[in-house]
Amino acid sequence: IIILKLLDIDVDELGIYALTSKIVQGLCILPQSIGTIFFSLSTKKDYSANVKSKIIIFKLFLYILIVLLLILYFFMPEIIHLVLGSAYERSFDIFILLIPGICGLFIIKTLYPDLAGQGEVKPFIKFFIFISLFHIILNYVLILEYSINGCAIACSISYFLLGLFILKKYLKHYSIKLKQLFILSFNDIRLVLNKNTIFNFF
Repeated sequence: IIILKLLDIDVDELGIYALTSKIVQGLCILPQSIGTIFFSLSTKKDYSANVKSKIIIFKLFLYILIVLLLILYFFMPEIIHLVLGSAYERSFDIFILLIPGICGLFIIKTLYPDLAGQGEVKPFIKFFIFISLFHIILNYVLILEYSINGCAIACSISYFLLGLFILKKYLKHYSIKLKQLFILSFNDIRLVLNKNTIFNFF
């Protein structure tokens, strides 16, 4: 939003983007909460014993996020039209462009705190600097060309790339396969429904 202001983007368009940003921030409360829990667990001496539980929790909330995104996809246009009017209908287009970035943010806010809690910070410093500079440059180029749509695209690309980098490091750190982190099995659901299993790792 700061870059949008610096580039003198129309006030109405700024309002549309700000509204969509608030929706995304609301969605980010979920992964941020999980990340806080993962960080506290990772600082414990027996953190390796919690890996399986953390993976199950990650998968469960990932599927919850997917459901929320689907609900917003089908009902957001009508809600915006009824509550805010036709002036803000473009917020839905911005939201669609931000979906890859939301998925990237989910990974960033859940998996990175887990790694950081174990002191795995150094491997990310250079990439964080690179992605920050890349994000600023991409924003500038795309905003000049596509206005707020360009800002949404730049954010999605940057967050998604950072999410992929963190995901790669996470898989390597725990020596697990991609499908173990994303496919929710019936056994996982059974463990989730088992109260003793869910709260055992707390």
